[in-house]
Amino acid sequence: MICGGTNGTLFASTHKILDNQNVWQIKSSMALAKARHSGAQLTNYTGIFYGGVNTGAVLDLTEKFNDSSNVWMSKISGVIPSAGHGALGLTNDLMLIAGGHNNSDLLTVTICSLFCDSG
Repeated sequence: MICGGTNGTLFASTHKILDNQNVWQIKSSMALAKARHSGAQLTNYTGIFYGGVNTGAVLDLTEKFNDSSNVWMSKISGVIPSAGHGALGLTNDLMLIAGGHNNSDLLTVTICSLFCDSG
């Protein structure tokens, strides 16, 4: 699954590759267009995405995408706005966010956040 991005214009669109069909399927769009965000696949849903940039502002927004209902939901805000970071899905529906920047400071890998989703 891919979502958002930029080619000079920010996108909120979401696309998913259909297994064994070599076809992209258009899914519902994110609430906010953004780029330089990251995401991970967790067990209860297709993906959870954090941070990024929108028209120069670094975001601390977390959004969850449920593939079966084709719905985006805003979740908790992060510890610190971040873009260009990495994300890793862990067991027990945890997502690790590490690195990146917040427009004024380069964030090191020792500054990280864990996101847990309970539903």
